Amino acid sequence: MNVAGNSLYEGYIWVRAPQPAALCLALEDLNTGLVYADTTVPVNSATWQRLNFTLTPKASGSSNAGRFTVTLKQPGSVTVGHVFLQPGDGDGMNLFRYAETSPTGSLPRN
Repeated sequence: MNVAGNSLYEGYIWVRAPQPAALCLALEDLNTGLVYADTTVPVNSATWQRLNFTLTPKASGSSNAGRFTVTLKQPGSVTVGHVFLQPGDGDGMNLFRYAETSPTGSLPRN
């Protein structure tokens, strides 16, 4: 995916966890792993919760080999049901979308 420096990216992630956890959401370079922007979101519920987030890469954070990553800050367990990421300019273009089909329950509608 293309990552543009000084550009706002906004999104949301649906998650649940049996114990509180912290997730790191980041835009990185696919080849080098260089982090252009990141944020940490708390997961505090065993039921589905929608967490909104924004990421703004540094001015030097431009790449046509970017990736979006979701990682745990500490050992633990989090179920990710759906992730949405788009440029923050309001054009509604979906850059990244991940959805899990869960046999144990469905995600609430937005």
